[in-house]
Amino acid sequence: MPEDIIRTACFDLANHLVKSPNPPTIDRIESDVSSISEVADLLYKISVEQLELVEEDGGTPEIIFRPIRYMDEVHVGLGLEDYDLWFDFTLRSLLVIACPNKFLIQDSSAFRFLTDMENGIKISRRDGVS
Repeated sequence: MPEDIIRTACFDLANHLVKSPNPPTIDRIESDVSSISEVADLLYKISVEQLELVEEDGGTPEIIFRPIRYMDEVHVGLGLEDYDLWFDFTLRSLLVIACPNKFLIQDSSAFRFLTDMENGIKISRRDGVS
């Protein structure tokens, strides 16, 4: 089930977002799991809404799954509080890059920004560990 991979990615991200800086205790486990599940459900709901839009343009669930994993690896630990707003804006921003829905004029600022992103991606890939 494609939605299962999205749900799992949302849960993993929620787990890292909500994780307490203190070591887990028996007394807090139920509360922690409840908080993580609540955030994961919010993230999943947003993901499914975006998936429906992406699928209308021929996209697949992987195009939703991958940016969630990216956010989990790159953006966790920023001290966020409004998880759903951050997630929604970040996911939409990443999807606009991965699934462009309009062509840009070459000498526009938006087009030049795409070049900036390409250069940043090249640096990340060059400096990254395979």
